[in-house]
Amino acid sequence: VRTHSAFALGDIKPSTKEAVLSLISALKDEEKSVTSACRDALIKIGQIDIADIVYSLKDENQKAKINIAYVISKLNITENEFIPILIENLKEENSAITIPLSETLVNLGKASKENVSSISSALKDKNNKIRLSVISILGEIGSNAEQCIPDLILLLKDSDKNIRLYSSISLSKIGSNKKEVADALISSLNDQDVEVRSNIVASLGLMQFDTKKIVTILVNVLKDRYLFVRNAAESSLVKLSKYDANVVTSLIDASKSDDKYIRLGSANALGNITSANQEVIKSLKELLKDRDKDIRMAAINALGNLGSLSEDAVPELVELLKDTEPVIQFAAKSSVEKIGGLSKKAVNSIVKFLSSKNLHISTAVKKILVRIGESSIVPLTLALSDTDKEMKTAATLVLGDIGKTIKTVKEAVPALVLLLRDKEKEVQIASAFALGEIIDSDNFDKIAVGLTEALKDKESDVRYAAAE
Repeated sequence: VRTHSAFALGDIKPSTKEAVLSLISALKDEEKSVTSACRDALIKIGQIDIADIVYSLKDENQKAKINIAYVISKLNITENEFIPILIENLKEENSAITIPLSETLVNLGKASKENVSSISSALKDKNNKIRLSVISILGEIGSNAEQCIPDLILLLKDSDKNIRLYSSISLSKIGSNKKEVADALISSLNDQDVEVRSNIVASLGLMQFDTKKIVTILVNVLKDRYLFVRNAAESSLVKLSKYDANVVTSLIDASKSDDKYIRLGSANALGNITSANQEVIKSLKELLKDRDKDIRMAAINALGNLGSLSEDAVPELVELLKDTEPVIQFAAKSSVEKIGGLSKKAVNSIVKFLSSKNLHISTAVKKILVRIGESSIVPLTLALSDTDKEMKTAATLVLGDIGKTIKTVKEAVPALVLLLRDKEKEVQIASAFALGEIIDSDNFDKIAVGLTEALKDKESDVRYAAAE
């Protein structure tokens, strides 16, 4: 009954204060269906005295507060006078209350600079939770909160690390094109707290003022003693590369540094830059020879991330399949597979290693080509006409493995049938086994005819393979 009454009031949209207050009061009802209906009714009514709903935040009932906060976030509140009570409730521990209220304050701040002044006055509040929330709210307001930049810069020296951390983030959102913000963040890079420092580094990645200077500084930060800070520098350099072409050049230069961590960070960053070019590939190929295993790993992964752009690096990556370090072998295999799946030229390069005398390489390459699948069929089919017996045999067996799962390998079937009459017995046997694995129903007759003919071969091993 209570639920349906609330729904009815929402449809009727009464203007009486008594009806609105009744709905507000019912927001603490024990039944969820009732509170949801009341909440929706208040939002539908819309034209209500905002004071009635806002001042209901003084209610101690948490359930009521959660529902009231939600309703407030859905109403178009423009009145400056309600800002203090909204801010006062930011100290609540329940995020179901604070998030909707924060959203409302963000909208108020975007509406007028006068509202921003009212909100920013809480930066001096004695409650740290309120201060942190207000700092974040100012950041979400963005450029309309520019008047708060001096206050936020001062907070970069606050004794509370979280205040410093939140302030750096909000400053980059409010004044990404402001010299004073860039200078303040750079000056704060000597902060002794690792978490604060990593966030300041991340904030520099959002700046669009004097990026050349920032890039130079961030490259130097790549050798910070803490991993969190170094990772933040890598991410920031990647972000800045979208606006500043100088980033790529700086990272290429950094890849030649004597410092291990700068070389490592430059490899990680280069592998995530969308504007990468062949100079980047060249630098990463050089890092594949680095004396440090971690840097070789980073370069391998970076080349894999860059996909088809790295097609010319496939020979070097394949050679690493015989590295003495298992982790290097695994990383190289993964990157070769990624690149091969995106580039025909890369697949052609991979196929050439099928006949490698190194067992690590030839075995890994077979598995890679099978995983690449359909894109490998044409290059492998061409390899069937190679003069090298080992190459023909290996290509034949790989095509058989691919044919187990792919519905059609029609380009390969005629060539494989022809190999049933090859002068090399090993090639004939491989071809028979491969054709027996293929599930290509469209070419079933051709396969059957070929294998039937092979049953008459003079070599018993060939006849056995055909029968199998």
